[in-house]
Amino acid sequence: IEPDDQIAAIGSGGQYAKSAATALMENTELSAREIVEKAMAIAGRICIYTNESVIFEELG
Repeated sequence: IEPDDQIAAIGSGGQYAKSAATALMENTELSAREIVEKAMAIAGRICIYTNESVIFEELG
């Protein structure tokens, strides 16, 4: 499955994070890592099933 806008999200806070990431991607020059960090923080503040304790793993 390939998303149309190059952003994928799963889990209880996934749609909150995806919405935040979409807005950041369209309106900033942040790196992918920075967008993910900020989007997850926003999702953690909005979704009662998500928190801001996140571990990031990068492929590369």
